[in-house]
Amino acid sequence: MSTINNGGEATDTFAADSQADEIGLLLQQNPALARQYLDHPLPQFRAVAAKYANIFQLPRLLEDVDHTVRWSAAERLPERYLLGLRRDPHPAVRIRVAGRLRSRDVEPMMEDADPGVRAAVAQRLAPLVLPDMMHDKDPGVRRVVAQRIEVRFLVHMASDADAEVRLEVARRLNPDDLVRLRGDSDWRVRHHVAGRIGLAELATMYGDVDPLVQDTVHRRLLAEIMRPGRSV
Repeated sequence: MSTINNGGEATDTFAADSQADEIGLLLQQNPALARQYLDHPLPQFRAVAAKYANIFQLPRLLEDVDHTVRWSAAERLPERYLLGLRRDPHPAVRIRVAGRLRSRDVEPMMEDADPGVRAAVAQRLAPLVLPDMMHDKDPGVRRVVAQRIEVRFLVHMASDADAEVRLEVARRLNPDDLVRLRGDSDWRVRHHVAGRIGLAELATMYGDVDPLVQDTVHRRLLAEIMRPGRSV
């Protein structure tokens, strides 16, 4: 029995979730009882029942009004059922769908309105397809792209407007290509560049204004000077 107070709705929700957990324990031991909860008025109960009900009873739940029920059913169904959920009205469902579908099946989701969905799509796409998302309007999506795209395409992201994206690029670029980032406006990018760029180009960063970048440059140059067997 729930208590109604100033946060009455939240209290009721908590009580329903607690009861749903109890139902879950019951159905775990007696899955045959799940069918009677598939039409329960509380979505928490329907979502739990979907985890244990006979799989042939699940397709109709893909039309449930509650997104947690739709996904609870979808995650147990064969992949072909997920295709219809690529346009589910709730982004949480679309994110989880993108996480399960094969690369070619998530390609139609590259233009999804929700950046969280597009980021999930970028995690699943084949690296060869990722250049199509290099200029996504959301920096979080572009960061994922920079982490997974083939190295040969990274140079095209080195001038991204977002420093976090450029940092991801710097982490993966070949040392010879880091020269284009040695004057980056963000000290974190330059600091990473200073740790990996070739020694010939490193000398040009000697006067960097950031003390941490300076320290990295000095230490690497000193180590080269002190290297045993170095020709003078």
